[in-house]
Amino acid sequence: MKTLILSASIGLAGCALALFSRQRSVAQLNTLFDWLGGGEASLVEHFLSGLGVVLLSIFLVVLHARMSTRQAWPKAWLRAGWFVALRSKVFRATRPIYIVHWSAVIATVYVLASCQWELGQAQAGRAFQTLQLSMDIAGSATACLFLMLLMRADYRRARQSRSLVLGR
Repeated sequence: MKTLILSASIGLAGCALALFSRQRSVAQLNTLFDWLGGGEASLVEHFLSGLGVVLLSIFLVVLHARMSTRQAWPKAWLRAGWFVALRSKVFRATRPIYIVHWSAVIATVYVLASCQWELGQAQAGRAFQTLQLSMDIAGSATACLFLMLLMRADYRRARQSRSLVLGR
């Protein structure tokens, strides 16, 4: 859980910094982003946005899975069996070892949405901004690599706990 809180705080900080820079509300931040982006602060903003969106989305997915509880009212046996099966599949899919897989899916969706945005801008008569799209991709990939490094111990534990017997 500590790793998820760390990823959520980094994601929130990345999104907040990108938003502050985009609004031009902090002059020192704009100067720093201009320097880091080689004169284009929007490149750093896109990198931080890609990083922040993936990390915050992962935090929300895991938080929702951890907070969901059993329903209090009685159900018919068929509905109860369906609910238990669905709940176990959802919990299995949000185990820590699957977090990197979820982040790859979310990063792919974010990159596709960013590409669609850039194509829409190009069709509207503006230039296709390859650098901004590449920074979105780099930010999303960095978030996936960051989560992979954080979850390395969980992967190791999962590998050690697997049975060597095939079919189990």
